[in-house]
Amino acid sequence: DEISVFAKPEEVELLIRFGAESGLRADSSIDVTPNNIVESSDPDSDVFFIEVWGKDSTGETEDGKYRKTILTKATAACISRLQQKKHLDEDEPFISIGRSSVDNWVPKLGALAAEKTGKDDFEHLTVHDFRAYFATNCLVRHGMNMETVMTVGGWKDYDTMKRYLSVTADHAEEADTAIGEVLDEDRQETE
Repeated sequence: DEISVFAKPEEVELLIRFGAESGLRADSSIDVTPNNIVESSDPDSDVFFIEVWGKDSTGETEDGKYRKTILTKATAACISRLQQKKHLDEDEPFISIGRSSVDNWVPKLGALAAEKTGKDDFEHLTVHDFRAYFATNCLVRHGMNMETVMTVGGWKDYDTMKRYLSVTADHAEEADTAIGEVLDEDRQETE
């Protein structure tokens, strides 16, 4: 019932997944369209990616920088459900709200996660925390190579990445639990 405060629960789920499973920033997440989903160039692979033009924190370009990031099967399934429901055009964003609405959703998600897990720290959730979760999950839990995570996540600075290595597996597990609780609640509301 708590998730019903969100007018578009499928889009809330996708926003979480874009950040937590693909490492997208909020500004990139709200711009993703069906045209941004691409297959691997390897004909023997069933892997898909999300192509985005995102923030260039180096200041080298004004238009942002191009990157190709991971599209998980769970995110692809969420996209498929949303696509079937909304019948989007190829250039129509999956997430139909603006950045200020995204910023309004996240504290509500944090409050819900805090309630579900009993961890008050989630009350301070920010949209960037999903991206941090992505980096930590890739580096700490899955043992991915730092350069690979930096490439798919769009990071250029090793010092930024090092802070994600300091998170323990226990903390990553707590975040998994919170995200799972929120997403499970979200799916129950939409079924």
